Amino acid sequence: MYLVDAFLSLAEGENALAMCAIARSMLELSAFLHEVHARLLVASFTASPTDWRQAGEKFFGLVLRARFATSSSWKRDWLLKEGVPVGRLKPFNIGSCVSGLSSQSGQEDAASRYDQLCDFVHHNLSGAALVNSGDADAHYADLPAGVRVINTNGAMRVTQYEYPASGSNYTDLLDDLAVGFLRDANASVRWLDATPESPYSPELLLSLTGSSSGAIDLRNND
Repeated sequence: MYLVDAFLSLAEGENALAMCAIARSMLELSAFLHEVHARLLVASFTASPTDWRQAGEKFFGLVLRARFATSSSWKRDWLLKEGVPVGRLKPFNIGSCVSGLSSQSGQEDAASRYDQLCDFVHHNLSGAALVNSGDADAHYADLPAGVRVINTNGAMRVTQYEYPASGSNYTDLLDDLAVGFLRDANASVRWLDATPESPYSPELLLSLTGSSSGAIDLRNND
């Protein structure tokens, strides 16, 4: 919800640069959740009565890594001191996550969209385009200092840079950002909804605990 609120606030102010950063973060969230979802699917429902402990450690180890992995040195040191295995603290590589998302049907353009968003938030040609209101042939150009440059040889190509930018190219960019953000937000919810909650089948839980949910209701026991 932080990302959604941030994007809506930035869209109201038409802050395209910050919108690109938030849109990139939402795409990263979708790619990350897809990666965790895919790995948990592989680890789920493979347990048997003889290896249920190993299956649980694999499954919930992935959950632990997804929740607590960090690049922060002091947080990592503290978690290691508390006994969290080092393998569970390695963050998922976002590039690999985006590549994995691109292999999903309907998400084939994830990598190219991610590259484009990264390019926009970096200080290069795409970033400069966010303050580009278009260009046209003109005989003069007005500079910010109040100076007018006149080309006595005829028309020249003049690009108008301003903040906030205006023009159809800029508004089209904002529209594309909104469409992509909504698409990635919806995908994130889908990955979460389809993620298994346990590595154990109801049948295995019933045989091990006497309950298909793995939880025993003590209210009816004296």
